[in-house]
Amino acid sequence: MEALEEFGLSKYESRVYLTLLSSGITDARKVSLKSEVPFGRIYDVLSSLESKGLVEKQLSRPKKFLAVEPKLAVKKLLDFKNKEMNVLIQKAGKIEEDLNHLFCKKSKESLFWSVSIGENTIKSYMEKLEATEKELLSYAELQTVSSFDKDKKVWIDKFLRVTTNLIRKGVRIKLLIGNNDESNLKDLIPLVIPFLDDLTNMDIRIIPTISNHFDIIDGEKVQLKVRNPVRPEEYFASIFVWQKEFAQELRGKFNELWKDGKEFKIVVK
Repeated sequence: MEALEEFGLSKYESRVYLTLLSSGITDARKVSLKSEVPFGRIYDVLSSLESKGLVEKQLSRPKKFLAVEPKLAVKKLLDFKNKEMNVLIQKAGKIEEDLNHLFCKKSKESLFWSVSIGENTIKSYMEKLEATEKELLSYAELQTVSSFDKDKKVWIDKFLRVTTNLIRKGVRIKLLIGNNDESNLKDLIPLVIPFLDDLTNMDIRIIPTISNHFDIIDGEKVQLKVRNPVRPEEYFASIFVWQKEFAQELRGKFNELWKDGKEFKIVVK
């Protein structure tokens, strides 16, 4: 019952289909009794199942019904859900446009902040980046090669996936890498190769390490990543701050650092 409902059937539809599946050829009255679906509703339910391709009807007196075999029924249910999804996808752009008309843009005096900790950190961080519309300024510290553990590689991979998608949408991205040993940069190469075509459109500069990571989104939102004091190679939390005044101050600081940065081009030999 629960599985069929997850595929989009109502409780009555699920009961009737299961009843027909175990009963074989049956008339509506017997289906109503066995499934405990009120007789006043049984023909509507059977008609709905027939429209979804899960029930076949014999035009006799009384009418007889037969459940479609499970293999075909599951395919029909999947097709039905896919059609629903395609309709939603077609409507998505218009819905987003309509919602944007209602979306309240925060003024510079307003302040909103939220903190993501633990497993939610990376998910929340990437979701905020994905919402960038025009400009992303990002500072990331590149530590020693020993810090390239599984967790760090996951962060880098997800960051590259998000930023390359943003580049394709026309978002301008500047990446400032804090690094005291340029020999570490060669260890980035295996991670960036899958995204190389898009990364050629990203401006990247190198400066000496200065602080914790931060991102400035569209000149009004800021993300701060906080390291775990016990294991500094890990991120403990991500802080999201929505205040235009703060974002603009940090943007000014970023631009100062950018001027002193050394241009970096990814070269794969």
